[in-house]
Amino acid sequence: MTATVEALAQTEFERAKSVWMKKYGCIALDADARSKQTRFMLGRGFSASVVRLVVKAEWLNDLDDGL
Repeated sequence: MTATVEALAQTEFERAKSVWMKKYGCIALDADARSKQTRFMLGRGFSASVVRLVVKAEWLNDLDDGL
């Protein structure tokens, strides 16, 4: 990947995290909630790969470790 493509992918991930946090702010507890969050994020135009990462919300652990 070129540096530009990597930068755009990172920017999309950051924007997706921001949108997800504003709308939901917590990890989905069941499959129905995950599906709802996924459909919402896909409807906002984010790529499927970014949506998967955001909805899984493993990055929230990184935020907790930084506190």
